[in-house]
Amino acid sequence: MELSKKDRVVLVNQFQILKRLDPENRVRYEELIDILTFGYEIFYPKVSEYVSDGMNRKECTLVLEILDIYSMIEFYKRDNPTDQQVAEHEWGRFRGFDGLSEPEYVAFARFLIETQGNFAEQLRYAASTNRFEWRTPTVPKYRRMIAAWDGLHRRALQWPADILMVLNA
Repeated sequence: MELSKKDRVVLVNQFQILKRLDPENRVRYEELIDILTFGYEIFYPKVSEYVSDGMNRKECTLVLEILDIYSMIEFYKRDNPTDQQVAEHEWGRFRGFDGLSEPEYVAFARFLIETQGNFAEQLRYAASTNRFEWRTPTVPKYRRMIAAWDGLHRRALQWPADILMVLNA
């Protein structure tokens, strides 16, 4: 990470403020202030270690698309409560993403559902999925599901055969 002198001055001021607002973490802020004041570049990553690398537009779109699919599935299940084939399908509910290999996806799904209040129908699964953090990688499966939905020309999933085709992808 590269920081200009101006960047360092701004960050030092921010950490000075935080040091006073959050005295429990005063020692940590003082360390960061020293790193920035003296320009110890080798330790710059410590300044931003709590900030993720983020997600690009394509990765964000994948999460939005999979949540769109699961929204349609949830609406179908609500309107067709006797369809056990869809309701009990292994992939018939949103599981989330793998916390170890897909942590950015977990964080973005939580942001969308819990912070922004989007896809609220998924909240009922939060407890059973550790807030959308699953134990195995799910992105490859979700990519196949999106590809199957693409094969349906992204039409609304309102028929069991279409839903099962997507879930079985």
